[in-house]
Amino acid sequence: MNEITRDALKGLIDSKQTIGENSQILLIDVREPIEVQNYGSIPTSINIPMDNVDKELLLTPVEFKQKYGKTISKDKKIIFYCRSGTRAEVVTQSSIARGYVNAITYKGSALEWADIDSNVKKY
Repeated sequence: MNEITRDALKGLIDSKQTIGENSQILLIDVREPIEVQNYGSIPTSINIPMDNVDKELLLTPVEFKQKYGKTISKDKKIIFYCRSGTRAEVVTQSSIARGYVNAITYKGSALEWADIDSNVKKY
């Protein structure tokens, strides 16, 4: 199973491995924009709703960088999360099937992250 723990994700964020346009790790929140707006998000993540991920992963690297300010490639580590992990797991499997072999799920997602970050609220 391709998963990451909260502590491991926090370590990546704290060590700045998810920051910058050329970072080696891309953190994607697959919740709907209204969820992100109302309940907050994990630092350094970009929001691509679940229903749009497949389409957005078809963008060229240049198009993706123009739209999201971060680079993407088939070998880049991509961490997906949502509210509770269910949507993220679906997107992770779909992304792997599309050739993103380093796609992983943060199963704890926003619900678990809220325990350590007051900017993220449980719902």
